[in-house]
Parts: sequence; structure tokens; C-alpha cells
Amino acid sequence: MKFKRILAAGMAVLCSVLPLCPAASAQGEGLVDSGIDYTEWVGTVRTPGAGYTSTLAFRCKPGETKAYNPTGDLTLLFVDIGGFSSGSNGTTDSDGNYTPGTDYDLDEIFFKSMRTTLENCRQNGCMAALRFRYDANGVRDPEPATFEQMLRHIEQIREDGFLEDYQDILCFVESGFVGCYGEQWGGKYCSIPDKAKLLELMLDVVPDPIPVTVRTPNIFAQWAGITEEELGTYVLEPGSRASRVGLYNDGYMGSNSDLGTFHDRERDLKWLRQQTLTSYYGGEFSGNLDFAKQYDTYLPEHAVPEMYYSHLSYINANIYQLYKDYTFGAAYDVEGVDNSAYYGQTVFQFMRDHLGYRFVLRDSDLSESVSQGDTLRLCMDVENTGFANPIPRQKAEILLEKDGQYLRTEVDADSRTWYSCTTVSPEIDLHLPAALEPGRWNVYFKLSTGDNTLGQLEYRSVQFANAHTWNEQLGANYLGSFSVTASEAGARSTDNGFYQTNASDPVTGSDGTLFTTQGLVTVDGTLTSDTERRDALLCAEDAAGNRMYITN
Repeated sequence: MKFKRILAAGMAVLCSVLPLCPAASAQGEGLVDSGIDYTEWVGTVRTPGAGYTSTLAFRCKPGETKAYNPTGDLTLLFVDIGGFSSGSNGTTDSDGNYTPGTDYDLDEIFFKSMRTTLENCRQNGCMAALRFRYDANGVRDPEPATFEQMLRHIEQIREDGFLEDYQDILCFVESGFVGCYGEQWGGKYCSIPDKAKLLELMLDVVPDPIPVTVRTPNIFAQWAGITEEELGTYVLEPGSRASRVGLYNDGYMGSNSDLGTFHDRERDLKWLRQQTLTSYYGGEFSGNLDFAKQYDTYLPEHAVPEMYYSHLSYINANIYQLYKDYTFGAAYDVEGVDNSAYYGQTVFQFMRDHLGYRFVLRDSDLSESVSQGDTLRLCMDVENTGFANPIPRQKAEILLEKDGQYLRTEVDADSRTWYSCTTVSPEIDLHLPAALEPGRWNVYFKLSTGDNTLGQLEYRSVQFANAHTWNEQLGANYLGSFSVTASEAGARSTDNGFYQTNASDPVTGSDGTLFTTQGLVTVDGTLTSDTERRDALLCAEDAAGNRMYITN
């Protein structure tokens, strides 16, 4: 079913609608509809840097920091450095009396293991976030004996430079460090001025523009030099240092204040909703559902609109199981977004699939036929039905594919501004190489994060929520196909570049070199292309018809 509509902004979600591509006039200019199913597909899609977080907690101490092998679209690394702190590495007698240990500087093994762990993240195709903390067990006052020694640890992290070296896969860094679990309560340095000072330092240490998140809004108020009462009317300046500050909420939906996260929920959410267009909001559901049930905050009729209002980007896997007992329907709709595809699904599934951004292709029109060396025109509508927009910048590319061979070129599309409850309409004009082989070519749109090599083509790539459009090998979304026709003028041309001609911002083009996916096997259990499994790669087959293919 194909449809097109202009979505209205609603519930003050800071949604805006960009002009839609005029399909009728576009088709009159030689564009044709791709024939894709534009209804939203129900299911979880790939959204690097958002969604469920997988969490990995590991302890570090002098001479014994291990390296780990994380996976997932977003992996939150809880890095416990309590072994280097006198507040954590001391001894406790049978009466519960604690004797402080010794403060140590972070050592070479720690930094080597951190780099190995982050390199494994990169090689495994995942995005990462970090929280450094001195405690993993809820023990009070776990920090070093002096504030200065904690600052020394942070300065060592800056000096090593691993945050800089892996910033392409780093989503955010929680300000962390102090208090129980790194949640900034129950510690030596948990006053609001101390935590504001910590935020200032972390904004220096963490490479710009990577966000730094705080535990409570009043920390931001102290840092920004405003009162808590002014949070609701605070105006965020685009591109400012303040625009990097987000929130990690470890008491999510646990009470009417989220276990003390908010002092005035309505006011603090007004502040949060603008912060989360450029920074992260997420955390974990409160672990005490019985306590949460004393309030009505967690109920779907309140929780779903707030997830949109606050632009919830991620949560860990402990979404309340009781949401499986609620059926999503029109009663839970919010203004400005079409969620009808999820009517009849559980609220749990709806929340799971709409964390962060969720792009649905609502229209795709492209040139029916293009001569060699001429211009291919693409026009698409994409609706973001998710709670939030992407935060890290994503590279946008168009890929052309024919017989397992493809061309790729970067295009001008900033998905960070594809806001929740918004439909955007990119129009892309692509100059085609004069020597491009005539015939039928498939067109794919690709969004990805990270400095991925050609061998990591599918890594950290964004999947649209449409049926039969996702190509796992390419990590790209099918937009349609067109024909390339031979041209005498094209044959005489020396312009074999493949690039966007209507880009507002400069982008990197392609020299027209063909790459190939022939024989490339993506281990996902799905046959993506006819060339993925060939007879030449078949090494074994049993009586039941099971086959094993091997490729280098």
C-alpha cells in the first residue's frame, strides 16, 4: 500500500516537517515509482547507536585488567576502576569496619586492555558507550582519598588518547565515576558542585562532539549557572558545549520522580526534550516494579507519550515484562506519527522496536532510464516513527548494483535532523560514469557509522523498517532499479566520476571504480544474492540437502 501525507507536529516533541518530494510532478519528469511496499514492517531493525543496550561490566586493578569482546548495535561498557582506588581496594573486618587501601595510577595494562576491547568493538561491528566507576556493588565512598587523585585518573585517560582514537564508534560517555555504581550518589564527591566540576572536565576529556551524560538535571543547572527552576525555560544554543550534555536515568519509570532523577518531572522533561535532539537520553528501567506500581508513571498511556516527548534513545533489556500484557492500539497513539502497523502487537514489542530512531520508507521514485554519463534522479520520503533521532553523524551513500558488482558514492543527507514524528524527503541527483555498463541497475541507500573498511561493508548500517528492502551484504536499503542505456556522447566522455550534483554540503564522490560482492558470504542465515553461494564454494552436502560452503 502506497501513501503520502504531511505529518503535523504534536505534543511539543519538537517535530518539524520538511517539504515532501512532489511525486506527481516528479513522475511527469520521467520518474517512476519503485514498487516497494511502503507500509511499516513489524519487527526489530538494525539501528546502530540506539535501541537495546547490551551491557558488559568488568573490573580492573593494577596488573590485571582483561580485554573483552563486545557485540551489539550499542554496547555499554561499565569499567570498574575500583582496584585503583583506596575507597574500594581496602579490607573490611568481620564487624564491617573498612580499612582504606592504596590509591594507584591507572597502569599500562589497563590502557592496553581498553584499546583491545574497543578494537574488538570495531571489528565486531558494534557501537560503544562508556561509564567509568569505582564501585559495582553499591558500596559507599568508593572513590580515591582525594578529589585530585580522581582527576588524575581522568587526566590519564585523556593523555592515553583511546577515546580520541575510537571516537568513530563511541556514542556517549556517562560522567559516572563518583558514588555507588557510578550513579553519583553515596560517594565522597557527590555534591552538586563536585558533579558539575566533573561534567566540565569530562566535556574537555571526551572528544567533541561526543555527548557526555549526567545522572540528574540539577547537575546541568549547576554547571550552566542557572537555578533548577529555570531548567524548563532554558534555551539551548545550537552547536554549543551545552548541546553535548544528555542524561542517563538508572531509575527509569521507577516512581513519579524516577527514584529521584527528576525534582519536577514536567519542568525537567521540558529541559530534556531539547537536549535530546543533539545528545543521548536512556538508562535502565527501575529494578523494583512493585515499588513503581505505587505510581502511574509506568503505565503505557503515560510512558509511551513520554518516550516520544523525551526522545528516548536506548534502554537496557529489562523493560518491564508486564508491558507484554498490554496490547498496543490507537489509545496509545501520539499526534504526528503513524503507528498503525503495530496495532495488535504488545506494548513491550512496540517499545522495543521504537527505541531511538526507526526509519520507514514511505515513497521512492527514480529515473526509469538514464544514458551513460547522464544524471540519475532519486526522490524518497522517509518517516521516523521512532522515539528519537540519530545522535552520532551517519555517513549517507548511494550504491548501484548489477550482477554482484557495485558503485558507491557519498551523498548529502544528515540523518541527525530526521527527527521523531517527522517525514523528510531527500532528493538526490547522481552523475553516472560515462563508462557505466548498460543494463538494469539496482539502487540502494546506505546509512552507516564508524570508519568501516570495504570488508566491513555491512557493519554499523541502518535498516529501514520495510519488508524486502534490506540487503545484509551491503548494509543498505533497496530503493528501486533503473536502466542504463548506451550513449555515443557518453562513450566519448572522459568523466567517469560517480557523484551527487545537487549536494548543499560538499561530499566525497567516487572515481567510478567497480567493486564486487561476488562470492562474499554474509553469515546471517539468509541468501542475500545469487552470487553469495556458488557451486565453486560448495565443499560438502548431506542426504538431507544441507550444504556447507567455504570462502576466503
